[in-house]
Amino acid sequence: MVMNKIQVDAAWLEQVTVDVSVVTDAVREIADQARALKTLLDDARTRELNVRLVHNRWETSLGVCCSHCRDMQGNLVSWPCETIEALGVEDE
Repeated sequence: MVMNKIQVDAAWLEQVTVDVSVVTDAVREIADQARALKTLLDDARTRELNVRLVHNRWETSLGVCCSHCRDMQGNLVSWPCETIEALGVEDE
């Protein structure tokens, strides 16, 4: 049985090794950036949740209001308040 032999010169092999290490470094960098973005996203979600926990839909004799917000005169603000509107009103 005759096997085909591939001749590989040292320079080509060195270049392929360098190319693979460059790609490996790039993949590591992308993975680091993805982890950093996930941390930022998790933090943003936590902050949004904390805001939503403070600004609640509150049914009063005056109508549906935000449990947290008041206008300049101290009156209740109707639901959804500007803060919840900025976050995007979710179905209750």
